[in-house]
Amino acid sequence: MIHYLVTRGHDRYTMRRFRTSWAGALRDRIRILPYERLPLLGAAEPGLWIFSDLERLRPCERAAAAAHFERLSGAGPAFRVLNDPSRALARYELLRAMPTNAFRAWRATEPLDAVRTPAFIRAAGAHDGSLSGLLRDREEIEPAIRRVLRRRWRLRREDLLVVEFLDTSDGSGTFRKYAAMRIGKALLPRHLFFSRDWVVKKAGAPDEARLREEREFLDAFPHREEVRAAFDAARIEYGRIDYAVTGGRIQVWEINTNPVLVPAPRRIDAGRLDRSRRFADDVIAALVALSDVPAGDPLPLPRAGAAARLAARIPRLPRP
Repeated sequence: MIHYLVTRGHDRYTMRRFRTSWAGALRDRIRILPYERLPLLGAAEPGLWIFSDLERLRPCERAAAAAHFERLSGAGPAFRVLNDPSRALARYELLRAMPTNAFRAWRATEPLDAVRTPAFIRAAGAHDGSLSGLLRDREEIEPAIRRVLRRRWRLRREDLLVVEFLDTSDGSGTFRKYAAMRIGKALLPRHLFFSRDWVVKKAGAPDEARLREEREFLDAFPHREEVRAAFDAARIEYGRIDYAVTGGRIQVWEINTNPVLVPAPRRIDAGRLDRSRRFADDVIAALVALSDVPAGDPLPLPRAGAAARLAARIPRLPRP
């Protein structure tokens, strides 16, 4: 079995969509489990356990997940576990740790006197891109933070990052976002998006020249070793890295531990559909290989107290 741990509600467009649309015969072997239900388990079944969505975990939740990771990883060969919540770098630590990055990130709670502008505001644990426009002057940063907090009332100041803008566009003003997955030791190039907007979130409608450039990237994966080094530095074994390239060096924007694997087929441009199927097959092969573990007995888990069991059953506001 493959047990996919995720924050409640954030599996719909990631592993659940993959299981429904692309997993084929693997579908019945994928179990999606919200972290909020962990106190109710009682026992953990053998197989592959993926601790995803680490960015959205609150500190106390991350500590609880780390305790479960430690139990599972010490339970013998019948349990294979990816993404140690106690070791994987969060986005802020990741951006500060990347030696190839030519830009810096700051917590909104830190002194911001050394921030180079332009800069922008983004959430430390969500994946919705910039929460502000480009801030051209340092004096614009504090008012922008206050506007974000008024508009996004569930976010706190400690949830925000101030990130220096790095122009990675080419001579025609086109930005490129490269992406690759890591699943265990397997590295799988995912896509190359093009946009005139510096926040590159969607594939857009490609012309033949761009489709050809994307295919060349997917075939050659020229940044494989730099990407592997970034995952190793982040201590993340399952996730998708998003990056640009400038000056011959990768610029790491983030590593998403609960990424969209493959969109629904109807949402994929016809020119990319074949490569999406091939990527889905590669994901299936990597998951099957990792979930091939010796037979074993369920691992008893500590019995949760009444308060923890009650909290696990109470619906919560959606997370950012």
